[in-house]
Amino acid sequence: MDEKPSETDSTNVTPSEPTKVVVKTADNATPETPGNSEYSPTVTSSPPTKSKKKLLLAILCLIALIVVAAVVWFLFLKHSDTKSANSGVVKKDIPHLVYATNEQGWADFYPTNENTSSSWEANVMFFESLVRYKNKTQIVPSLATGWTNPDSSTWVFNLKSGVKFHSGRTMTAQDVKASFEGALDSPSGELYATTLKSIEATGPLQVTIKTTGPDPTLLNKLAFYFVYDTKSGKQSDPINGTGPFIVKPGTTPADNSLEMTAFDQYHGGHVYVRSVSFTTTGDGQLNHGKLYGDGKADLQYLTADKPTAVGSRQYNTISIPQLSVSMIALNSVKAGSPLQNLKARQALEYAIDPVAVAKSRGIDNAIAASQLVAKGIPGYDPAVVRPTLDLAKAKSLLQEAGYAKGFAFTLTYYAPQQKAAESVKQQLAQINVTANLDPQTDTSALGAKAFGGKTDSFLITWSSDLLDASDVLGAFLNTPNYANKTAQDFLDKAQSASDSSSRLSLLKQASRTMAEDVAVVPLYVPNSDTIIYNPSYVIARDVENNTLGVYFQDVYAK
Repeated sequence: MDEKPSETDSTNVTPSEPTKVVVKTADNATPETPGNSEYSPTVTSSPPTKSKKKLLLAILCLIALIVVAAVVWFLFLKHSDTKSANSGVVKKDIPHLVYATNEQGWADFYPTNENTSSSWEANVMFFESLVRYKNKTQIVPSLATGWTNPDSSTWVFNLKSGVKFHSGRTMTAQDVKASFEGALDSPSGELYATTLKSIEATGPLQVTIKTTGPDPTLLNKLAFYFVYDTKSGKQSDPINGTGPFIVKPGTTPADNSLEMTAFDQYHGGHVYVRSVSFTTTGDGQLNHGKLYGDGKADLQYLTADKPTAVGSRQYNTISIPQLSVSMIALNSVKAGSPLQNLKARQALEYAIDPVAVAKSRGIDNAIAASQLVAKGIPGYDPAVVRPTLDLAKAKSLLQEAGYAKGFAFTLTYYAPQQKAAESVKQQLAQINVTANLDPQTDTSALGAKAFGGKTDSFLITWSSDLLDASDVLGAFLNTPNYANKTAQDFLDKAQSASDSSSRLSLLKQASRTMAEDVAVVPLYVPNSDTIIYNPSYVIARDVENNTLGVYFQDVYAK
């Protein structure tokens, strides 16, 4: 329960329309049709004389030469434009790339895999869906070529032809239907198929999805609801995918290592990274900021610490703000609890230094959080500012709430968060508020207690599975711990809004309402660092999540 990894965000995710091909001439005019006077000689009513025939023949030859020259010139220009556009961008193969991280869990495959950061990074190498993220803000076709919406609850997807599963079979619409229905009871189905009413193969390369009602986040969900070969005879195996990589022959995936090679029948074209190794740098704990300065890794992902250089090896650093918000969730529903009082909840926010809590856990690069929603997720409201540390203000609020001498409450948490819990306890003691620490060693018991309203508060790190504020806000609204009708109304309207800008505004209002009501005490958002040791590698983050967020088939050397 310490971390709920994000699988998906999209700031202003824009669904793509099916591609339209427009044929134009070199000067962007409409192509001429046969018989136009520009290209056809004028024919008189009387037969031409011999000299006229010669003249007419010369004219026809001249016209033919002009037409041929125009076509050649057009093709030359077209070729020159393509060459110019690509000049200086010569993509080169990367024979082998080593990706090192302090996470583990590389042998957990779709559809029975748990939704963790490492699981996503491994599975996206082998499996694909109808759509995918691009440039962090768009959803574009993947196994689909495009889609249409006959109505607000119907989605028609046209599929790519000739897509091969790693098992050797060619994907059809029936395979998409079978895989989507087969994963309904999986962890991914429980997250991403919640609004699916039906899916039908309405053609050899067409599927029609109907939802239980308007679902503006369907594409977000489908980006992580993969298509797999249900007929291969193998369950939860990378061989069922259509992705750009296969497991390296002769190797076996493990929690701490995974070896892959390029799939040469990949429908997306040439894969420039010919092989990839995922390796774990430590035991999965946070404090592993030591770099591979010995040449053993090409990329290194650090989830908590600032990097500490090893040796003289040069490297570039990409800072990645996480989409997870660490917080103290408050039970403001429990009868007789001081936390039912808004001013008492506000006092806690003024009394806690969130960066100090992060540092108590060894996280040196965290930033203070202002709300439930992290900055990279649509629905984050930049107008919400977290109160600065002010003990005098906190004590004044307690007095106004009728708790001038303070009060006591229970703080439940996962045992490895002991130092963070102690930091909170020490800080609140300064305003005479006592946090009675309640460590839990079993995550299932912790979840039942926390979300069942059986404690006063609990420490948790929460992120979005959809890269959308709706599932973050919805996880805390109308629960045994918290209710707010105004925020719920905003969220309900957002879920049925067809206009993206109106929906975004409604999500922000819901987030702002919950922040002003102190539904939780936001603590911090950790940053991650990605270390790139080879400056010739061209690497773009396409998915704004808690991982590197890179499709390795799009990586190349320049």
